[in-house]
Amino acid sequence: MSSQDALNELIEQASASAAPGRLARWLRAPATFARARPRLALAVGAAALLLAAGSVTGWGIYRAARFDPERTAAAALELIDEGDFEAAKPLAETLAQRMDASATSAAADYVLGVVAFQEAAKVRSAARKTLFLAAARYLEAALGAGLDEDRRGEAWWLLGRALYEAGEMSSSQAALIEALHSQPDRAGEIRPLLVEAYLRDSPPKLAEALEQERLFLAGENLPESQRVAALLRQAEILLEMDKPKDCLQALTVLPGDSLRLAEACVLRGRALLRVARSLGGQGAADAPPRQVQETLEAAQSALRDAMQSDPTLASTAARQAAYLAAVCLTELGDKAAALKLLGQLRSTEPTTPEHLAAAVQEGELLQSLHRDAEAAEAYCRALEAVGSSKEFRNPWVTLARLGERVREMFRRLRDARNFAAALELAKRAGAVLPEDQVLEMKAEIHRDWGRDLVAQAEKANASASAALARDGRQHLRLAARRWRRLAQLRAATRLYPEEVWESARCAMEGRDWRLAVEMLEEYVKVDPRGRQPQALTDLGEALLSLGRTEEAIAALREGFERYARDVNAPRARLLACQAFLEKGDAAAAQRMLEANLSGDVLTPASREYGESLFLLGKLLHRARRYDEALAPLEETVQRYPDAPWTIEARYWMADCHRQKAQAEKERLRADLVEPSRAARLRRIEEEIQASLAGYRQAQQALLKRQESGPLNRVEALMLRNSYFFLGGALADLGQWDAAVEAYSQAVQRYPGAPETLEALVQLARALYATNKPSEAQDAVDQARFLLARLKPDAPLEQTTNYSRSQWAARLEQLAARP
Repeated sequence: MSSQDALNELIEQASASAAPGRLARWLRAPATFARARPRLALAVGAAALLLAAGSVTGWGIYRAARFDPERTAAAALELIDEGDFEAAKPLAETLAQRMDASATSAAADYVLGVVAFQEAAKVRSAARKTLFLAAARYLEAALGAGLDEDRRGEAWWLLGRALYEAGEMSSSQAALIEALHSQPDRAGEIRPLLVEAYLRDSPPKLAEALEQERLFLAGENLPESQRVAALLRQAEILLEMDKPKDCLQALTVLPGDSLRLAEACVLRGRALLRVARSLGGQGAADAPPRQVQETLEAAQSALRDAMQSDPTLASTAARQAAYLAAVCLTELGDKAAALKLLGQLRSTEPTTPEHLAAAVQEGELLQSLHRDAEAAEAYCRALEAVGSSKEFRNPWVTLARLGERVREMFRRLRDARNFAAALELAKRAGAVLPEDQVLEMKAEIHRDWGRDLVAQAEKANASASAALARDGRQHLRLAARRWRRLAQLRAATRLYPEEVWESARCAMEGRDWRLAVEMLEEYVKVDPRGRQPQALTDLGEALLSLGRTEEAIAALREGFERYARDVNAPRARLLACQAFLEKGDAAAAQRMLEANLSGDVLTPASREYGESLFLLGKLLHRARRYDEALAPLEETVQRYPDAPWTIEARYWMADCHRQKAQAEKERLRADLVEPSRAARLRRIEEEIQASLAGYRQAQQALLKRQESGPLNRVEALMLRNSYFFLGGALADLGQWDAAVEAYSQAVQRYPGAPETLEALVQLARALYATNKPSEAQDAVDQARFLLARLKPDAPLEQTTNYSRSQWAARLEQLAARP
């Protein structure tokens, strides 16, 4: 192998490359209660943790006398009546443990219920609901076991309150009605809570709440504060019943000097806003725009009065007024003023309903103004203020509305390619959207972002392209993992195959070959009628990239044999060609390429046809079948002048001509017939001229590409070799001055490369030929100096075909030339 062939070999290589005991004691409540309500055992046990510590006073009473159920029950009830709940607790515990279902055990349950209620009222943690529920169950047990009549009214009242605090609104209503029947003299205390229970039910029982509120207002001797509160509640219920005019009428009876005037102004503003909206929904003849505007302005005036009561917006009424005033301004068309007012609500406590509602309203306004980035920030603030979706309650905004706005905003940001803002929105969307929807949003944005960056990389200069492509593939790998997780969540749905496919595609594009293999193998199994040809081809490519050549060939063969007429079959053969070459089976690789070129699936206009043509020429060159290689290489250059492989095709064309010239030189030595020698010399010159033209074209194209950024490894090797091969071709043609210039350029461009030794030697040869022996000796001395500077592990034999010692001897001989 010549030193020039060794340089080509480098290009070929580059191309390939509980505290249990305490809980048990509390669970031993009356047998009837335990059997009837087994699921409540845990709730009762939780209450027991707070009631477990015995009181010294209670135990003193118990120990002072021999155990007597009736006396113990009476003592416990007496302590309850005196408000000494801690002292009553251990007596009730003892009764619950020792007595069967009886009137005495009913008293024990009642005492335990009262004590549990008092303990629950002190708690402010997540256990509060559980403890109220436990108190309710004790009280239910006491009522069911025949609690004395004189205590039943209080038991029903406490039961209603406990159930209300535990969030059991329907059950609370029934208990409170019983309490009302049992204690009509306490109606003023019971009815307000019953109203709240109706209002907080799902759905709210507005008619029942209104009836109870009116009965409450009909009561005698109501304190003024209670009367005002009831009138406000009545007006609000009427508004919730979509009776804004009745609401306004109800507000007229409120005293003008009430301390709750700001709340009345808010209600008035809300009612007028509702009226304006109803008018706006009618025909123009029924509701002239002027009437709608005047109604909105009246609402704005009422809300402004409420805001003036607290300019700092620290009170609930002032915050509500500010939010609703912004809504009015929006509907009046003054979006700038509305945004300014909403901006003031940003500084309010994030846990307040108005803070969240204002953020949503601000987002909607900004979105309507096409200020999407700012709108996204507003929605992010709203999502951060949601807290727990299970405990979410907001009179102005529903989770459904916020979720829809978030989805819409996400789509707009994604379509506008504002991927960073869209991803931030998706990260917070879990507050209002299910896990699978949030995963899908994240998967989509990583996928689209990654593809966008990869597309940018293809158009960017080489210096920026690598970073863009790297970041793009990272996003695609993240997308692949999100799609895989989403597929796992939806494994039992019809969406599963499609999400497996999305994961596989993103993994392929992100070059996560292991994940790609996993998902493609799954897809082939779960969707046999789907994209099988592409899946098998992609699977082959991923396996090949992992070095699993035999498995890759099997998958690719199945793809192009079972689906021979599918558009993926040619790509499968191209990949199979690469796999066969890695196995050393050049013949099988050639068959793959010829099948692509001879079949009727591809046309010369397709990329796969052009790539197959180029690879066939390169394969034939590799097999030293230079005459056969020239035809496909020449066709490649002519048909596809701008294809990414065309420069390399030019290079190998030039090398075919160089190799043919070398072969003719070998034959010339044995040819003694003068006419034949003359013809052979002409052919040698023609081939050298053709190689010279080819190398120049390849060199110029590579230099032009280098202007836009660094060349890849194969391109850099081709450019380097073209300098050396040009010098050799010029020397063979006897154009010594041109050869000197070509070799000098090579030495200057690659001053420290091992192959520059050969360039210096050939430069010296050309200088001798031009009768410049002194300069020739300088070139030899420069070569000797370069050899001394090269590192001991420099790849001399791989790039020049000489070892270090052989180079030393060769240069010594040249230096001795006279």
